[in-house]
Amino acid sequence: MISRIRNALFREPSGRPQTLVMFSGAVGLSGLAGYGYVVGGTTLIGSLTMAVGFALSGVAEALPAGRRRTAGGLRIAAIVLMLSLIGGVAFAPEYIV
Repeated sequence: MISRIRNALFREPSGRPQTLVMFSGAVGLSGLAGYGYVVGGTTLIGSLTMAVGFALSGVAEALPAGRRRTAGGLRIAAIVLMLSLIGGVAFAPEYIV
């Protein structure tokens, strides 16, 4: 089980297709947060958090082929960020939603 997780997190970066998907998701969520701020006057913390998580994943996939450890660290940071968002929704939803 540990070896599967290690192989999934510290694999070679995938390259351009996944990078484009991650960065377009980050741009879309940032646009959603900006729209909510301009039109609704609210700060959408959840959208901004997810945008940063997608950007971290996109950077991890955009790294050169020899950067397995750096890509793994960025993937772990993105996972921790997304899990903290889930924890925030569970324990303090008034700040997230």
